[in-house]
Amino acid sequence: MKIYPKLLFVFLFFSQASHADCTDVIKLSKMTTEVIQNKDSFESSASAFCREYKSVSSSAKSATYGLSYKFLAASMGNSNASETEVASKVCSSDASQTSRSDAYRQYIESISDKAYSAYEACERMKGAKMTFTLNSLLNKSISIYVGNSTNVVAPAQIAFDTAGDAKCEWIPKEPSQEKTISLPTGSSALLKCSRTNTDEESAIIITAFSDSYGNSLTIPWAALDKNGMPIDYLKLLNKKFETAIANLDMASKQLAGAVVSFSSTQCPSGWEEYVPAYGRFIRGIDKSGGKTDLDGLRAPGTLQDDQFKKHSHEISLQGAAGNSAFHNRAPAWGYDDFHGAVSTASSKEVGADETRPKNVSLLYCIKK
Repeated sequence: MKIYPKLLFVFLFFSQASHADCTDVIKLSKMTTEVIQNKDSFESSASAFCREYKSVSSSAKSATYGLSYKFLAASMGNSNASETEVASKVCSSDASQTSRSDAYRQYIESISDKAYSAYEACERMKGAKMTFTLNSLLNKSISIYVGNSTNVVAPAQIAFDTAGDAKCEWIPKEPSQEKTISLPTGSSALLKCSRTNTDEESAIIITAFSDSYGNSLTIPWAALDKNGMPIDYLKLLNKKFETAIANLDMASKQLAGAVVSFSSTQCPSGWEEYVPAYGRFIRGIDKSGGKTDLDGLRAPGTLQDDQFKKHSHEISLQGAAGNSAFHNRAPAWGYDDFHGAVSTASSKEVGADETRPKNVSLLYCIKK
């Protein structure tokens, strides 16, 4: 059989009269490369494996144990999985050496988070004598035989609906048939579905109504990449999440020692108050060789006290006759340096308790 590189062909050969295998709905919805196993085979292997897993002596373990282990590992898409990894998924956590009651469900939901609910609905409808046989599962088309083997005299009403890019029709299609057909007991009908886009998930919803029951089956139709392989969106999201966590961890390490201001009275988790910044303005380290900060290249966190730059003022006092008494004279004036009477004047202290520019208060914190 010729295998086309861009299409994944899975041919299932069932007769219309055969009972549907509900693992088929899992195959259509799978988003991983894991192998699909039916419930009886999986649970039988899980039970055989778990019975002997906790045995102390490996030599005492039977051949059945080894076969079960290989079967379960392969089913999970990793033939190299350790016994501990397999046991963590299928065995009970207590000392009873039994398999988990929900082992098959956990296994199916690892393939697709929507697959088990579809599997359950299929099994429930089989119990009500409504069967679904999926034939020729292709990337863009699928045939579904719907069979009615109920004992109800009145025909069952079978309706379909779709989601995403999927489109379906009953074959043969009659003018009176849109989405709903009447299916007498002992007969079957063919529903053909197709889609154009394969890179987005779609779905086929089949609902069966009769006098005694009404059930609905939603079959997820998984998205496929350009090579026809399932796109595991959950794994993609997990990978993105793991990458984001790794990036955050790297950024956190790179921020170690960073001092950041917060509009808060407390530092966030992973930070602590940067005490040297209490009440102080931040000054950048001067790597210009002291051209701006005269103290030169200072170590991070070193402090400078208040300081005014040296400067001078001109002083001029007028005598009583209007002649200059003091005028730009050097310090250490003597008595003879003063001529004339000095006019009296009152003085008043002005200003505040500190010199400062306009500012806003923030809490500085340092990353641990």
